[in-house]
Amino acid sequence: MGAATARVRNLAGLGALFVILGTPAWDAATFPLPAAACEPVDPPLATILFMSDTHDSDDDVIATIARQLRTETGIDRVVHAGDVGDEACRMYGRWWDVPYGDLPWPVAAVSGNHDDPGCFAKRFGILPRIVSLRGVDFFLLPWAGQLEGEHLQWLDRETARSTAAVKVLVIHKAPWHISENAMQVREPSDEVKAVLRRIDLVLAGHNHVFWDSTHDLDGHAVRQVIEVTGSKFYPCVAGADGCVAHSAGYSIIAIYGSDDIRVSRRSF
Repeated sequence: MGAATARVRNLAGLGALFVILGTPAWDAATFPLPAAACEPVDPPLATILFMSDTHDSDDDVIATIARQLRTETGIDRVVHAGDVGDEACRMYGRWWDVPYGDLPWPVAAVSGNHDDPGCFAKRFGILPRIVSLRGVDFFLLPWAGQLEGEHLQWLDRETARSTAAVKVLVIHKAPWHISENAMQVREPSDEVKAVLRRIDLVLAGHNHVFWDSTHDLDGHAVRQVIEVTGSKFYPCVAGADGCVAHSAGYSIIAIYGSDDIRVSRRSF
C-alpha cells in the first residue's frame, strides 16, 4: 500500500507484534482491514498560516508569537488580513520587518485602515490581485471601508471567471463584521451577498477578536474567520457566537475542499 494512510502506517508494526506474542504474522487474507483503513488520505490543497492586525502590539507578545510561528511545519503561505503596520512608516520596522520580515514562507497580505499605502505596497505589492495555489484562489482586496464600488465589481468579475475548487476572499473588514458602536454583528448588503455566493472562505481582521463563523446564503455556506495577532483587543458582541476576546494568536488553516476547511488556532 506504499504511501497509503496514517491508519495503515500505524498498523505497520502489527505483524511484529504478532511475532513477539508467538502467533503467526498478520496477513490481509486472514485478518482483512476495513476498506476505510486502506483509502489514501489526500493532502490539503493548501495549508496557510493566517494572521491579522499585527500593529499596535506589545513587544513581548510580538516576540512570543514570532518565535512560536517559526516552529510550524507544512505551511504553504502566510496570509495577513491587514493593519500590518501603521500610518507612520517607521512602525513597520517594529511591528513587521523585525519580527516577521524573514519568515520562511511567501506572504500574501491586504491593507487595513491603519496601513500606509506606500509602505504597504513596497512590502506586499499592489492590490487588488489574485494568488493561486493548487486549486485555491485567494482574492486580495485593499482597504476601502465598505465592500462596494470598483472593488466589489472586481470581485464579482474575477470570481465569475475563476475555475478554482475553492475561492477565498481576503479583506480587512469582514462582510459579517462586529460593530463595537452598535454592539451587534452587521450583515453584508444583498449586493455583496450575491457575490459572496461564489466565495467559500473569508479571511478578515479589523475587529481585534477571534471569530470563526459560518453563514448560510440560500444553501451556500460561507466560512468566515476573523483573526487578531497583536495585543490590541476589542470586545465581542451579542450575535457573534463563539467569538473570543482578549486573545492574540494566529490560525493554521488546512483547505481540503470547499466543504472541508479545518481551522486550528494558536492563542497566547
